[in-house]
Amino acid sequence: MKRSPAVQEQADRIRKAFGEDGTALSMGKLRAALGRYDIKPRTLSRRLQELVDGGEILVEGITKGARYRLKPKNADPRHIPLSAAGEGIERLLAIPADQRLAVGYNRDFLDAYVPNTTFYLSKEDRQTLAEIGKSPVTGAKPAGT
Repeated sequence: MKRSPAVQEQADRIRKAFGEDGTALSMGKLRAALGRYDIKPRTLSRRLQELVDGGEILVEGITKGARYRLKPKNADPRHIPLSAAGEGIERLLAIPADQRLAVGYNRDFLDAYVPNTTFYLSKEDRQTLAEIGKSPVTGAKPAGT
């Protein structure tokens, strides 16, 4: 579908407002970046949605917490954004298995395990993980139950 010149101009201004650094912008920051090219909030929402649907802009989050960023030009569509720690793990896993540092294990430790009686983790570690796993809504049940 061909866009009208006015709609195309708005879309171009929105793309330019993101800059080249890949920073994610909220709707408010995007409006501020547009500056004198005042696009009404509802129109801006529609233009952003068109750019998201067209694969030109990525959206992170929902509703008022949504952040928008330009899709990198050479982006792999299968790529999932990772934290720095996740990227480090990904690099380690990319090393062929036969080239990785061999790691052994203590067979006696594994053989001594009795389900529901002994534990691999310390009591403090188990309590910490149980707290992390609690639902933020109910606070009572661990996640996934």
